[in-house]
Amino acid sequence: LEFMLLAPASARYPLNGATRRTAADLMGRGFGLWAVYVDTPAVIFSLLRLYGASSRRVTAVDGVPVSAVRSAQETRATLRAAHHALSLLAMSRPAEFISTIAKEVAAFSPSSSAVAQMIAEHRSASALEASAREQSLAALASPTTPTGSTGSTSSGVTLGGSGGGVEGDVLIKCHGKILNILELLLGKMTEDVILQLLEVVDIVLHCTDDDRLRQHGLAASFPALSKFNMVSFCASTCRLAVGARTGQMAIYDLRSPRCQVITAHTCPVTALCFSPDGRLLVTYSFGDSKISFWQMSGNLFGILSSGMRCIKSFPTDPAPPLPVLTQLKTFSLIWVNQRSVILLSNEKQQKFSV
Repeated sequence: LEFMLLAPASARYPLNGATRRTAADLMGRGFGLWAVYVDTPAVIFSLLRLYGASSRRVTAVDGVPVSAVRSAQETRATLRAAHHALSLLAMSRPAEFISTIAKEVAAFSPSSSAVAQMIAEHRSASALEASAREQSLAALASPTTPTGSTGSTSSGVTLGGSGGGVEGDVLIKCHGKILNILELLLGKMTEDVILQLLEVVDIVLHCTDDDRLRQHGLAASFPALSKFNMVSFCASTCRLAVGARTGQMAIYDLRSPRCQVITAHTCPVTALCFSPDGRLLVTYSFGDSKISFWQMSGNLFGILSSGMRCIKSFPTDPAPPLPVLTQLKTFSLIWVNQRSVILLSNEKQQKFSV
């Protein structure tokens, strides 16, 4: 199946042939079973290329004479097969799909480089901890087995892949399909996707028109992200803030291609929100029971020169342990004026001023 997907278009394996369509369909339906045996990034981008090529051909054949009807039908069938396979693959392996696209985005987007570096550092630290735990367990289970014999998981190898040297224009040609899949994942697999929210935002910003974002805001451009309380967009300053499970937050300025990642809390960021005038940003972490006020600098260059600073932090009332998804749905931040904010939960509200 992988060979038939990756094979260049030829007389034996035409782009819109039944063989390639069948390979795409079966790859999508059974990807959860044989994902460990294939090059996931290569499969993802081969399906994207197939979708993009078929989409352009469908547009080109509309309105042609009857003699081209069969070709148009085959092209549409290929488009449907690639569309269905990509959706099934993403639902089966959401983390790998997001990481693969985000890695390609980081290669072409300067604003994604800082986020990608932060994510890589966090994953490296997590991988070292996991490796240490695995070696300890292996030593306990089989003292005669060398601790260095523990192999890496297939997912780690896959995520580290280069994606087969895929050209960056695939992301541009298939930006609509990529956004549709992310919207699907955010709606149906929220708990899985929330762990990669920064990568999702990177992809959305790369695939969405900058002018549309600046003029209409995030809620109109990509509503699926607006439901998260750890995502906030300020229309007056064209800034976007995103909290991460690492306790860090990323600040994007949509008027330039740059981004800064700042450590805001020692535990995951549960909620954040810009003040009405965009001069302040408030962040809250359920894990460390703290709310912090950040003063925004006058321009992006001020941010990059450490112009953004925490001006006040307050402890919050501790709450009983809650699942991650419940935390995100329970707590939100609402500004009541330019200096005061309310931390709202299902049971009560707390007011803080700076």
